[in-house]
Amino acid sequence: MNKQRLIATLKIIRFPNSIMMGIAVIIGLQISNPKWFLISFPTLFGEFQFIYIIAIPFLVGFFLSASSMVFNDYVDYEIDLINFPKKPIPAGLIPRNFALYYAIILAIVGLFLAFSLANLISVIIALSGIIAAYLYNLFLKKRGIIGNIAVAYTTILPFLYGASLMNFQNFFPLFILCFLAFLSNLSREIVKGIVDMVGDRALGIKTIANTRGQNFASKLAFYLISVAVVISFTPFVLGYLNIYFIPILLLADIIFIYYSLILLKDPSKENAYKTKNRYLLAMFLALLCFFLASI
Repeated sequence: MNKQRLIATLKIIRFPNSIMMGIAVIIGLQISNPKWFLISFPTLFGEFQFIYIIAIPFLVGFFLSASSMVFNDYVDYEIDLINFPKKPIPAGLIPRNFALYYAIILAIVGLFLAFSLANLISVIIALSGIIAAYLYNLFLKKRGIIGNIAVAYTTILPFLYGASLMNFQNFFPLFILCFLAFLSNLSREIVKGIVDMVGDRALGIKTIANTRGQNFASKLAFYLISVAVVISFTPFVLGYLNIYFIPILLLADIIFIYYSLILLKDPSKENAYKTKNRYLLAMFLALLCFFLASI
């Protein structure tokens, strides 16, 4: 395997997204049992404890997310030829069939690790996540908002997966976190529809941007993210999370609102591309805040 193909093989799994899904699993663990980290920390770097407590749950989220990302690029080959011709598959850096096998192997590894933790509920959640991701790519993507909702649903599953390993303790802040993840990712998917308008329209994919226009899509994305921002303070106000970490949340919320307003003012493809990437940064900051505030 030459250097270019190796880089493309790593790039296609979208490291930032997949790492965030792994982190989301750990945050689900922590939110569900706030004492977990403090109790576990002294033994985290012991021989087996680190692998069992941190590494395996993280890798389940990482590999299943990576699988769905690769499969998405496999299915979206024709769209990417128009919208993103420099992606690994349309650029010819990775054969399309190789991408399919790669996605399947990543899914098998993720599910094997999930089974290794011997928790039936968590295995069911992991299975439902990868099935939902594959169904979206095969059938639901062309259904517009239904496809967007399916993607947003899959983004809450890492939190639920992590929480299931702790038997869903401390449910309210977990519920709020899942609701925030759902709203922010639904908003991001709508924004991505603006980015992908040309290719989506050519292949008959009925995104909000294509059926209702860029202005409507940017307004809907703004309304959804605004609701998420308002609700994000609830666990802090009610005393479930440490209020001292609110500045991190404020920074995340400012990024969400600022770039949503930029897109609202000018819903161009360029602004939509920038906004969806900044949303990812804001999501990471929000995850960091919830994790630290729950310790």
